Amino acid sequence: MDMSLKQEKKEYGLPSSWVERIFARLQEIYGDKWPPQKDPNYISLMKTVWATSLANLSHLEIKRALDQCRINSNIVPDNIKFHQYAKGYSANLVAQSKDEKRQISDTAKQTLTTIRNNLHKKLYKDVGHVSEPPKNNQKA
Repeated sequence: MDMSLKQEKKEYGLPSSWVERIFARLQEIYGDKWPPQKDPNYISLMKTVWATSLANLSHLEIKRALDQCRINSNIVPDNIKFHQYAKGYSANLVAQSKDEKRQISDTAKQTLTTIRNNLHKKLYKDVGHVSEPPKNNQKA
């Protein structure tokens, strides 16, 4: 990306060529439903708003949002929904993310329990105690 394109993106939002491509892809996905209103003045304003509001998205996030639009083609996005898709906030991704977090949390708990038990065994072995280390909820 050359300096003038970075400057254009920073000062005015997404470059107009990016917004044109996004709108063209959305037209492919939604057909007559896109754009929601056909008035040329409205479409021009809409493109300006989208360019500004989506300025912080990378090209990969824009691609992710377009992919989510294809998956959820029954819901015509506004710029907020498009931004949520780009950041991975669709219902499926949130559910998947919660499952992944739960799985990571369970794995972390198991790992910490194993470490704690190994430390207890080492401690009891080193100090010469004959008894077993305390179980999960018992205090040492």
